[in-house]
Amino acid sequence: MTQKDLRAFDEAARLAVADFAELDASTLTRMEYSENATYQVKDYAGQAFVLRINRPFYHSKAQIAAEIHWLHDLHEALPFAVSKPIAMANGNYIGTQYVEGTRYHSTLFTFVAGQAPAEGDVKVFEQLGEITAQFHTHSVQQHARYQHYDRMTWDELTILGEDAKWGRWQDGRGMTAARIAQYEQAVALMRERLAAYGKHPSRFGLIHADLRSANLLVAQGELKIIDFDDCGFSWLLYDFAAAISFVEHEPYVADLQAAWLTGYRRYRALTEEDEAMLATFVLLRRLQLIAWIGSRMNATTERLGAAYTYASDALVARYLAPPNG
Repeated sequence: MTQKDLRAFDEAARLAVADFAELDASTLTRMEYSENATYQVKDYAGQAFVLRINRPFYHSKAQIAAEIHWLHDLHEALPFAVSKPIAMANGNYIGTQYVEGTRYHSTLFTFVAGQAPAEGDVKVFEQLGEITAQFHTHSVQQHARYQHYDRMTWDELTILGEDAKWGRWQDGRGMTAARIAQYEQAVALMRERLAAYGKHPSRFGLIHADLRSANLLVAQGELKIIDFDDCGFSWLLYDFAAAISFVEHEPYVADLQAAWLTGYRRYRALTEEDEAMLATFVLLRRLQLIAWIGSRMNATTERLGAAYTYASDALVARYLAPPNG
């Protein structure tokens, strides 16, 4: 994202604040930017909110509306804190702003207070497993309704295919012909296992799809979930893979997985076949992130760079190793 892009996002945010008479535009502060830009803004009483400006052409208005509907459902159905959309005076939840002829969409959310969890915190992952299982139970129960939502699908085609949503993993930073050949062996095995596992509604449905630490907050021991921007249709257990994004190669991941499974099983049963698929979902996510790093230019992708690909070699080798090897 260039400085010109950021200035356009900032202008769209200033225009969006004007849709809410109670907001004090002088408090608008950019918090984060990646696929979208997020801002903190306060009302005249000092209460904080989060304003999201969507990246142009990344999500349609219908897709954003589906996210908002799901968040409202989760608020009604589940006992833990997630960010809540705030309607404008006209009752709409999605604003539209034009900057130099480019259309932006905006949404205001409640501000969820808390601190980012420490990396590798097993207690947080046990809580996350509990929350994820409740997400999944709700998603499966509401499958007949949610299957009609206009949201992205995260599967073997949209992650590994030639027209993958975040780009081709083969174009990732640090890729060489030899590395691609090795990874393609793993991809072939992944495709085989994914096809055998299937997409029955008990295994595949609407999920958060980005439950990594950047989207978690802890306050007084309670875990809270934010940023549903990537929510879409995928294998339910892909949520675990997303939760360990960028640290899949770290030695403490085994402990995180064990803690997550402990928490998950308190609310939803898993079979041995389900658990055996986790390695496939983790590598699927890893390849998606290699593609993302290769197709984006921001502070995170520059920091990770080709080193993230190099650190993936061991994961690929482990995945291809014989079961008792």
